[in-house]
Amino acid sequence: MVDKACDNKICLKHEECARYEAWLKGDKNYKTFKGKAHKACGQFIQK
Repeated sequence: MVDKACDNKICLKHEECARYEAWLKGDKNYKTFKGKAHKACGQFIQK
């Protein structure tokens, strides 16, 4: 289970992240973590 979903689509690893997938599925418990286009954030969860 993902603690908090994430809506950060510029993050380098957003396509591989369970947090982003949860956001796409409509999870309302989300925030924007600090991932950048050249790196993922420390909250990354492999799907």
